[in-house]
Amino acid sequence: LPSTYGVEALAHAFDPRPDWAAVALDLAVCGAVGVISLAVATRAYRRAAVR
Repeated sequence: LPSTYGVEALAHAFDPRPDWAAVALDLAVCGAVGVISLAVATRAYRRAAVR
């Protein structure tokens, strides 16, 4: 789940020595899934609105 990646990124950010590469990767995955989901939803809405 993409929200899990966001939670993991936040948790890693509060570590004593955070691995910023892992934080960035988790946030990138979360963002990519969000953008893809938004694109799919937009396409589905447009197809439904035309009918």
